Amino acid sequence: MLIAFIGVFMTQAVRANQPLLVPLYNSVSNQLAIVSNTPPVDTKLAKSLNATLAALQKGNDGTDLTDITKALGAAIKIVDRTSLSNALQGDLNATMVSVVQVEIDSANSFSNQVAVGDYPSAARTTTLNLSSNLVVTLVNIGAMSDTDAAVKDLLGLTAQRKAIQKAALAALVAPTPTVTATVTIAGLPTVNFKSQELSALEDSPGSFEIDSIQKTSAIAQGVGFNFAGLVAGENNVSITQSGYTRNVKNSSVVEFNGTGGSVQVNWDPAHNFLSGTFTFNVQELGGSRTGTVTGSFTVIYH
Repeated sequence: MLIAFIGVFMTQAVRANQPLLVPLYNSVSNQLAIVSNTPPVDTKLAKSLNATLAALQKGNDGTDLTDITKALGAAIKIVDRTSLSNALQGDLNATMVSVVQVEIDSANSFSNQVAVGDYPSAARTTTLNLSSNLVVTLVNIGAMSDTDAAVKDLLGLTAQRKAIQKAALAALVAPTPTVTATVTIAGLPTVNFKSQELSALEDSPGSFEIDSIQKTSAIAQGVGFNFAGLVAGENNVSITQSGYTRNVKNSSVVEFNGTGGSVQVNWDPAHNFLSGTFTFNVQELGGSRTGTVTGSFTVIYH
């Protein structure tokens, strides 16, 4: 659904709730009727008004924003060269403002779908920021008194839309579940841990258990930690249980119990998604070595 919406938004093939060009078309038609029925007929002005109507008809009855904007721009160029430019200026500007409002509504609707439909990520944040910036730009365009310049600015927003499209498509991709950590223990080489197997469970609402394993030809390691008390959004809570296991080839397994520690985590219950950072201290089980385990995690839990 969102992929289709991205395509619609980025190509400006956005359907308006009403034919945006009709009021302007009617105003030009009324002026043409007056000119045509006022002798002596100003044939040059009548020809220009007919050309304006023809340009507006290319807007596909006011249902496609790209066509609308191009048609409006063409109409402005013709009208501005006639003696009726002042008389029609209000209608031209009102049409531009209506187009801008539909663009703003489209951008806001798109932004809302991204906010609700995508996993929390840098790409989603970028999409929302770019969409917000686009709305600000559109508001400024809508406030312009120079309708011709405003329409040109509307037609020049392609780069902004492409940037939003790129970020939005990246935001659609579910993040790869992973736990990474730096394990520093007195008397042992520092280890950079990256999970190959991962389990994330919600034991009870807002209470989670994360276990991860990394295996190489020389060493197998495990990092696990539990935490509770989460609410949707950002959290900073204590780790309730943690540990680190180290099994070097041709050696015995060494276990370390966690002591203390905390996690800073973003919880998105709508997507069963957790991401954040963690740190905890460790104490060798049956030994004297101590150390720290610090890292980050991105998980989709069950």
